[in-house]
Amino acid sequence: MMLAASCTVAEPEGAETSPAALQREITITATSGEPNTRTERAADGSVLWSPGDQISLFFGSGSDGGNVFTSQNTETARVAQFTGSIGVITGGNEVSMGNQYFWAVYPYNASASCDGTSITTILPSEQIATADTFADDLFPTMGRSTGLSMPFYNICGGIKFTVSESGITSVALQGNTGEQIAGTITACFDDNGLPTVAGITGGSDTITLSAPEGTTLQVGKAYYFVLVPTVFENGFTLTFTKDDSSTAVYNRTSKTTIKRAIFGSLSTPDADLTWRAYTPYVVSYQVADFGEYPYFFETWSREVSWSTVSNYMATTLQMDYAAFRESFTWVAGKTYCYKNGMVECTGSNDCGSVIFEKNGGSDSINDKFTISLSKAQEDNFGSGTAKTLYAQFVSAKNDVIYIGFKLKIGAKPTASFATKFSSYWYGDVNGEAGSTIRTNVRIPQSYNEYGGDDVAQYVIKIDNYWTSGQVTVNVSPAVPASVCSRIHYKYEFSQIQPRVGAAGRAITRSSSTLLSYNNTAIISMTDQSTGEIIFNYNDASKQLINWASNPTDANPNGRILYCNVDLVAYYVDSNNNNYTELGRMTIHVRFLRPITFSIDNTNHFVEGIPGGGDSIELGRFFSAEDWQGYRLFYYDSSSDTYVQGVYSGIYYCGYYGINSISIDLDHVATNQSLADGSYALLSSVNANAWLGVTNKNSGNYVPNGVFNLSLSPISNMANYSLSYQNNMGHADDYTLRIPVSLEYAWGTIEDYLFVNVYGPSSSL
Repeated sequence: MMLAASCTVAEPEGAETSPAALQREITITATSGEPNTRTERAADGSVLWSPGDQISLFFGSGSDGGNVFTSQNTETARVAQFTGSIGVITGGNEVSMGNQYFWAVYPYNASASCDGTSITTILPSEQIATADTFADDLFPTMGRSTGLSMPFYNICGGIKFTVSESGITSVALQGNTGEQIAGTITACFDDNGLPTVAGITGGSDTITLSAPEGTTLQVGKAYYFVLVPTVFENGFTLTFTKDDSSTAVYNRTSKTTIKRAIFGSLSTPDADLTWRAYTPYVVSYQVADFGEYPYFFETWSREVSWSTVSNYMATTLQMDYAAFRESFTWVAGKTYCYKNGMVECTGSNDCGSVIFEKNGGSDSINDKFTISLSKAQEDNFGSGTAKTLYAQFVSAKNDVIYIGFKLKIGAKPTASFATKFSSYWYGDVNGEAGSTIRTNVRIPQSYNEYGGDDVAQYVIKIDNYWTSGQVTVNVSPAVPASVCSRIHYKYEFSQIQPRVGAAGRAITRSSSTLLSYNNTAIISMTDQSTGEIIFNYNDASKQLINWASNPTDANPNGRILYCNVDLVAYYVDSNNNNYTELGRMTIHVRFLRPITFSIDNTNHFVEGIPGGGDSIELGRFFSAEDWQGYRLFYYDSSSDTYVQGVYSGIYYCGYYGINSISIDLDHVATNQSLADGSYALLSSVNANAWLGVTNKNSGNYVPNGVFNLSLSPISNMANYSLSYQNNMGHADDYTLRIPVSLEYAWGTIEDYLFVNVYGPSSSL
């Protein structure tokens, strides 16, 4: 439950964000912002800091307890120095406060946090009693400042009391209207600069103050409940428990206000109370046993009238219904079940609800119980389990009766998926378990399912990889046909995606239907019902697709581009409100590079040939294939011609937008005379050597820059030669490394042409 309150903080003007944060040791001087602040009560009623006290300190904001700072005083004191390390603004060698806030809360705890406007910490509902004070690390205070001197203010208030009876081991405080008085609290400063509790999460309506184990509260000593500032609209109840398990109840019915930093005083509220042995009735007789209900997933509800249990009331409890209604009150809003061998509250009715309703003001056996489970409660209840849910009735004398209703939820079905086209599925990818499918760009004149015949389309429907064009969902245990009709499946991008690309960045899941890379959308799911996926056509996707390996399954470099898709089976109720997942499997969708740029590195030059050096026809080095292995262009040695592939009457080079091959002559490298096998620029290793491109028809020679070998027409590949000359007579073989690239519709494929140079002593 969240209790909300207004909370405003005026931040100082001119506050700046630090350009660099460094861990520095600093000391905070903790002072009192009001007469009574913190831990140990002194004789004059003030509150002192104790040696070893610790606070959580934040600069601006933080979580996980912030930074722990420890008091340096060696005895109790009104002012304490707290020292610790924190990342703070630095402008030089001195710590600069600027106008940014330090925030602090006592006591330190590892879950404390600060969002820059408020502090979140824990006020426990289980508190340890300490005579004439409150326990260490219990009473929370908070402060903020723009400097190293910080006033602290109380967050909470409380109730001070003494006892007259010996043997008391614990006292429980509870508001008569269920007010939340402890839990995870969020506090901020109000317009008057004083703390106010803005909210409580995981709240408790009860605080139990217990004597240390093996001891009891001392008669005449003062004890303290610490609680959030609260208005008990209908008063409060104190339940005293002795070491013999007897109990007594003090009830105050008038409106009571607990104020911040103030402890209201009660003198011996246990005096003159009636002490009773606590012997609650726990109903083991099941008022109703509803049997087993299948784990499907509508809200479950049943009604039971009081007439069903009237005989039990008369025979077992020896009490007629009129006497029961007069003596016992239903504890509203709480449902109980057996837990850890005893009857306990199930929390926020997390396993179901039992509600008791009176039929008007008269005694009536038509009063009824309603037992219900929502979808979320069914899940908490647990599939395949039986439980008894109890309503609790309490008398003014603290007698307790539990009335129970038993039911069982059947086993939750699980789903699996079948009927794959086995020839379309492959093994795992990059060592990740699971099935893999492949998708590719369109080929010329392929079937028209997605519309058009566009090489820019890169689409897959995962449904097409299953027989009959859809997934078969098998459910176990079997369910009725009416349930089967509400079991469906869908596809969504997985939460976990691979790291890909030269930089090793992760593909990120922007949503269940969109993946991004380097802040650019690259893969979209356009239809979750069929798993239709489109690999987007943009610069980022082009870069990735050409980073990936050639379209082979055996890939020693591991450069495989893929994404992860979850196939999810689920049940949805008749109102399409409650969604329950029954099973999922992860599918790896691999994206093949559209074409492979092949380079023939078997050709070679010979060292030291005079009169112009050695030459190789440039087109002999290069060819390309599509992802199916069809040849796009290549040299045909049998006819000594260059050929452009044709598919369905469409020339491949035009379809894929292949215009030219680029040779970067400015960055030719060699391993000549480099013993470690590395490469360096040819011009720096051997200034006398030259390499360029020669036009065989005109004799024109291109010695530098980027030469573009046009493939239009394809026969143009025969008109140029790669020429190399080095007349230094280098005796040993070495290699030239020449950067080359192929630009096409899906971007640029970059690679190296390696040409061996044989020395004069080589055996040709």
